[in-house]
This record gives sequence, structure tokens and C-alpha cells, in this order.
Amino acid sequence: MDEDLIADPGYESDTGPRDNPTCANFLKKQPVQKTIEVGAGKKVLNRTGRAICRILYAHSYSAAEIARIFDISSTSVSRAIENIRYIPRDRVSEDYGRVDPEFAVHFPPVANLRSPDAADGRLDETKRQTIVPMGDRCERRGLDFPCGCGRPLILMTTSLLQNR
Repeated sequence: MDEDLIADPGYESDTGPRDNPTCANFLKKQPVQKTIEVGAGKKVLNRTGRAICRILYAHSYSAAEIARIFDISSTSVSRAIENIRYIPRDRVSEDYGRVDPEFAVHFPPVANLRSPDAADGRLDETKRQTIVPMGDRCERRGLDFPCGCGRPLILMTTSLLQNR
């Protein structure tokens, strides 16, 4: 990914306030209450909303499930997850700094997930891992998609995906 197209650290988007769901909305599978009217031709997601989309997608929520909670189209959610249509692109490593801290509690950063039975706190490498494509290079692990297509990935253990 071209570094010139990625936002500078701390970049604030100019889309203004939006009705972003809380962590509780996702835990209860309850759509957000709309209070802000977004005019035609305006982006429905601000920087915080795009971060929420990527965080939940990394925890195996589909674009359609995320869109239902946001009460927006799944196309808008997919574009936020891909992180290629926004200029400058979001710096994915800042996503957790943009959202309510509750998201880190209930949907922790994937690179920090630990197997509950690993005594030393490391990932349990005996569990099968699943590849989850993401919209930006995983800066925590520096992994690229193994087929060489350039699509980045994040690894999650299958047991974590099934326990969502």
C-alpha cells in the first residue's frame, strides 16, 4: 500500500458527527438510534464509524450484520473495511484509539487475543488458525496475504471465531 495515501497519525476526518453504535448495540444486536440526519452525497461513516466496522469485522461479524446495527448499507460498511476508497486511507493501527474503550474489552485487538488455557499468555499454536482479510496491512504483525494478491490478513483462532 502506498504510504503517501495513508493518513498522518492522529488525522481527523472532516465528515462531522455521526450516529455511531456503542459496544452495547453490538452485544445486544440492537440497531443504533438515528438522531443525526446525513444529507445526500455525504459520507455515512466518520473515522470512528469506519474503525468500528473494521474492529467488528475482525471479530467475524459480516458486513451485513455491521450494516444492520449502523442502519446503513452493507456497501458502505464493506468500503470502510476495505479501506481503499477513502483518501487519505485510515491508519488502521489507530482504530482502537478512535473508539470507546469498551470495544477493546469486548472485542480486543486480534493480535492481543490469548488462549485462556495458555499458561504463559502466548497464543495457543495448537489451535487451528483462520485467515480474516482486512483493509490495511496488519501493522502489528506485518503479514501479507500468502497468495501474493496483496490483500492483507489477520489471523484468528477458529475457536474464537466460533464463540462470537
